[in-house]
Amino acid sequence: MKDNEDLRDKVVSILMANSRKSFREIAKELKTSTTTISNIVKELELDGVILKYTLKVDWRKLGYNAIFCVQIVTTPDVDIDSVGKSLRKVPSLKEIFYTTGDMSFSAYVVSKDNEEATSTIQILRDIPGVERVVPHLVLKVY
Repeated sequence: MKDNEDLRDKVVSILMANSRKSFREIAKELKTSTTTISNIVKELELDGVILKYTLKVDWRKLGYNAIFCVQIVTTPDVDIDSVGKSLRKVPSLKEIFYTTGDMSFSAYVVSKDNEEATSTIQILRDIPGVERVVPHLVLKVY
């Protein structure tokens, strides 16, 4: 059982690094069969572990020069799901996380320029239940 879990975890790590890597390449790297990899991935998809396949984008190369993370504080009595759904409607928010600690949400935001970034911050401040928005400029992505 442990070996199967290790193999599963390795497959997930490989796909996270490059979701376009073929089952044949993964099988060769992990010294197992393509069928084994296919079965593992199918099981991960059916179990809801793999939700979708995506890509990592260098937003600056697409002309988005104002990239920042925001922390969002909500009022104590707010419906968190309602705020989360409102945040999902803001196109420049690329990833949104409900978090513990002093902040309720964190989000990764990409904007063409400072004017668009300022507009996005105001949109976030106007969402019902949002008490405070704290932006942090991203200097470099690793």
